[in-house]
Amino acid sequence: MTRKIFYGWVVLGAGFAIIGMGIGTLFSLGVFLKPIVEAMGWNRGAISSVAFLSWVIAGLGSFVWGILSDRFGTRAVVLSGGVLLGLGLVLSSQIVALWQFYFTFGFMVGMGMSAFYVPLSTVATKWFTARRGLAVAIISGGNGFGTLLVAPLSRWLISTFDWRMALLVLGDLVWFVVIPAGLLLRNHPEDLGVTAYGGGSVAGQSRPEMGSRDAFRSLPFWTISITHFACCIAHSGAILHMVAHATDQGISAMAAATVLGASGFAAMLGRLVTGMLADRFGAKPILV
Repeated sequence: MTRKIFYGWVVLGAGFAIIGMGIGTLFSLGVFLKPIVEAMGWNRGAISSVAFLSWVIAGLGSFVWGILSDRFGTRAVVLSGGVLLGLGLVLSSQIVALWQFYFTFGFMVGMGMSAFYVPLSTVATKWFTARRGLAVAIISGGNGFGTLLVAPLSRWLISTFDWRMALLVLGDLVWFVVIPAGLLLRNHPEDLGVTAYGGGSVAGQSRPEMGSRDAFRSLPFWTISITHFACCIAHSGAILHMVAHATDQGISAMAAATVLGASGFAAMLGRLVTGMLADRFGAKPILV
């Protein structure tokens, strides 16, 4: 008798692909930096400001999408974000003024990408009451995998066509991957008449669920938030300028994009390993 695959693994696989496309396209701006500067005559600071805006919008958008996810479910939110992300990239390929790039990439891409991480991490914890560290790590690992694939792909598209066509193809690719993957998502195991991996459900656990007001008054919440902020602010600028800096030093454009992809590969491995270790030893000591 054939044993059915637990559908939670399908949810994680879909989430992995969705996060990969979201973060991969956001980080790919570093590959586009010099080609856009050379074509449009803007300076690198202008493009850096677009990246800064996209990260700010991504952070603020997480609150919006998180609230909407609680109300309408993860699948609806992810599909909406996927449509917005793809549209932002497609419109970015048609820009003729800097302010347009601020709106299409800075706002639309940042807002679209922010629909993925928080809702997908939450749905992972609903499907897995055991091995949650690994479940969330698989979702998060999509960040690195997306960078690993999208950075070299973007450089190849730019070299083969130009930066406009590359952004257009990436936008279409987002729709091609995120929308079908989003349709595979299910908000709760109960939607398919099954129990979560490890048994029970989030609602049925003995520990009461923390509300948003309690979270904002919680020291661990702010400790984790500030830690995450410090992590992102330390690496985001370096990642954006990594490819441009490498080419400034004489490294070929494709090799420089591959270096960015390699950093994503290392991040993916790190997330998966630390996720498994967190399941065994607890999240706090692994984070420390």
